[in-house]
Amino acid sequence: MKKILLFFLGLVICISVWYGESRKFVPFPNGKNVTVWKTYNNKCYIIAGKYYGLFKPSLDHAYIETTNTSSGVDLIWKESSDTILAQVDSGSMLHSNPSVKVHITDYNLNKMHNDSLYTYFDTKLKVKRYKKNINIVSVSINEMGAL
Repeated sequence: MKKILLFFLGLVICISVWYGESRKFVPFPNGKNVTVWKTYNNKCYIIAGKYYGLFKPSLDHAYIETTNTSSGVDLIWKESSDTILAQVDSGSMLHSNPSVKVHITDYNLNKMHNDSLYTYFDTKLKVKRYKKNINIVSVSINEMGAL
């Protein structure tokens, strides 16, 4: 009887963790991946590469820390580069260690230069848009999707 109770308790815990903490691997056209991990405590981690850890990423990984209610993140990862450009909300934090292979850089730190390289002004819609030859992944955190 005790084994059955422990089994069901373990099953309930596993299902609640599986349901409450969703993780998705988002592929880039260059064959690399980013992990989007939404956790219970309203934290969302966007981690370079595939991350299977159970705890908050350490500085052995480059990652973005934001909230589960964030509107989203635009990521540009050029084919021959180990730097990800991230356009994030103002409340997001970027964590990158110089000794790690892949780095995440805030797009807005050098916005004028990055805009000249990656965007153009659409005169019909009167908005800035990304150029067609740029490999960009837009991660919608609210809907947990990516384009």
